[in-house]
Amino acid sequence: IFAGTRGYLDGLPVSAVGKFEQSLLSGLRDEKTMLASIAAEKAMTPDVEKSMAGFLDKFTKSFAA
Repeated sequence: IFAGTRGYLDGLPVSAVGKFEQSLLSGLRDEKTMLASIAAEKAMTPDVEKSMAGFLDKFTKSFAA
């Protein structure tokens, strides 16, 4: 939802959204810090949002639909 509401999916064809989601979740699970922060805070704090945006900036550039 975060990626979609902030425009990270805008350039993708609809057929690539599922692959994007799977790859993104895999990357977040590998990275662990953000998911742990969200679980601990039980909220998207401004710091977590900033980290998530940075992660998505890098991820989106490297994602190949």
